[in-house]
Amino acid sequence: MSDMLTNNPNWLTYKELAGIKLGDLYEYQNRIGQTCHYVVSFLHKRMETPIATIVYADGYSESLGAECLNSDKRIGNIDWWTIHDKYIDEANRYIGAEEWIKE
Repeated sequence: MSDMLTNNPNWLTYKELAGIKLGDLYEYQNRIGQTCHYVVSFLHKRMETPIATIVYADGYSESLGAECLNSDKRIGNIDWWTIHDKYIDEANRYIGAEEWIKE
């Protein structure tokens, strides 16, 4: 488990926590039987409980206890740095926007 410091009010987020990694892609069946997917975008602890924030394909996100992900099928991992490098101009735009917002 490797920690990385952020501006998160919980002080720490994780690249890997409770066997789950940032960028892990999962598949599940919704209540009407359709196959759906989500990706893990943020990992942290809340009162010593591992929490994963997931993002669905429609952009909706929610935070779940890490144990909730165990019932879904892990498909693989999205390499965020490859995406960052492929779309470096867009990534730099977001970095610039963050600095502008802070001022």
